[in-house]
Amino acid sequence: ICFSVGFYYLTGMNVAALRACLMASGAQFMFFSRRRIDLLSLVSIAGICILVTDPACSLSLSFQLSFVSVIGIALYFGRFESLGRVWLTWMPPWIVKSGALGCSAQILTFPLILITFRAIAPLSMLSTLAVTLLFEAIIGTGILFVCVSPISNLLSTIFIAALKFLANL
Repeated sequence: ICFSVGFYYLTGMNVAALRACLMASGAQFMFFSRRRIDLLSLVSIAGICILVTDPACSLSLSFQLSFVSVIGIALYFGRFESLGRVWLTWMPPWIVKSGALGCSAQILTFPLILITFRAIAPLSMLSTLAVTLLFEAIIGTGILFVCVSPISNLLSTIFIAALKFLANL
């Protein structure tokens, strides 16, 4: 939970970071109290907490997109992943999962984006897949860096260079 709060402060304390912090803290609480972690319940509780403290943020596009995309993931990720495993058997499973994550996050944001901007970017699905795959590479490299950094300065330097390269991409 301390890492979640630290993440919230390091990312500028915006609504999406607060949602992530509340959801991660709730997931930790549910895990340690041996309760089933339910993403839809977590996003609902986070939304209620934010709206009770600041009802005006419900009008911000950041709040709306953040919550709608997570609700889309909660509702549709399993379905898209199953379809991907059936129809895209030639693709590696991690790419299918990334695609399912991107599709499920965007399925409910499309109407909101269309209403707000009166347009949808034609390559938005492909760019979401690219960003999702890149994000996974950054997270994986970052976790390896944290694990290796106490052991070797040379490996730490290599991982920092890899993280800079991925961040620049």
